[in-house]
Amino acid sequence: GPANVILPNPAGLAGGQVLIGGLPAARARDKTACGAMILTGAPNVLIGGV
Repeated sequence: GPANVILPNPAGLAGGQVLIGGLPAARARDKTACGAMILTGAPNVLIGGV
């Protein structure tokens, strides 16, 4: 994928059932593959009611 895309850690996702552009979606406070935490998200997008 593009170099500026930070992939979420699949273990930190809510079942991996939500895809955006064919990639797994992540939520604020999920961890990335490198262990960093996603600090913010889009305020008008809910995944699993969270």
